[in-house]
Order: sequence, then structure tokens, then C-alpha cells
Amino acid sequence: MSQNIPNFREEQSAKIPALILLTSLGYQFIPPSNCLVRRGNLSTVILPDVLRGVLRHKTYSFMGKDHQLSEAAIDKIVHELANPAMNEGLKAANEKLYNALTYGIGVTEFIDGKKANPTIQVIDRHSPDNNQFHFNEELEVENV
Repeated sequence: MSQNIPNFREEQSAKIPALILLTSLGYQFIPPSNCLVRRGNLSTVILPDVLRGVLRHKTYSFMGKDHQLSEAAIDKIVHELANPAMNEGLKAANEKLYNALTYGIGVTEFIDGKKANPTIQVIDRHSPDNNQFHFNEELEVENV
């Protein structure tokens, strides 16, 4: 019988408006246990599988043609976002991450023996529907 009674503790009830708002905006809820599995470990704060899926649809223009990102370029972008340079300090790591999300991440690609250096925008500001939005009730993070 006690399982059917809502939890009115302040900690739980304070989250409800935010959870409702994010859901109504179309964000996808990921339960904490599922989120941890998808993250891989407590120090990773992104969902690598989601990011890889988005990056596989990204293209860049080189010599008048659109090209898809190589797996090596996708790996570089995922690694850069998943592993901020904390050894340089929190401020520097935050600045690098901010710049990567704001201005894009440069990668090196080879097309028919020619070197291309496109900058890939991780967030599509022109077409927000091309982005994926997820949220979690609480995200436990371990600093390593």
C-alpha cells in the first residue's frame, strides 16, 4: 500500500517542475541507471553512443563535394568532449570545452590523398531539430 503514495519529500518534489518542463520541451528522459550504463563510467559526462550517432550524420564540404566524417574523426571529437584537459586546471578545461561547443572542433580528413581540415559544429544552431536533447534526474560524476 505504501508504494502507491507519492513521495512528497522536498528533494523529490522540487525536481518535478523541471522534469515536467524538460519533458514538455521534447527532451528524452534517461533513468539514472540507464544513463550510467550508456556513459560507461562515472567520470564520463556525455553519452558517447548518442554523440557518435549524431556525428555519423554530419557532413563537411571539400572541393565542392559533401563528405561524411571518418570513424577516426568521430573518435577524435568524442574523445575531446569526453576528456576535458583537467590537468590544465578547471578554468582552462572549461574554456576549451566551451570553445569546442561554441566554435566547433577541427579534424583532419584525407580525401583522395588530399588533406582537409574541416571544423565540425557539434551543436546545430541553425536547425535545432538536428540535435538530440536528453536529461537525467541526477547525474553522479566522479572526478579522476
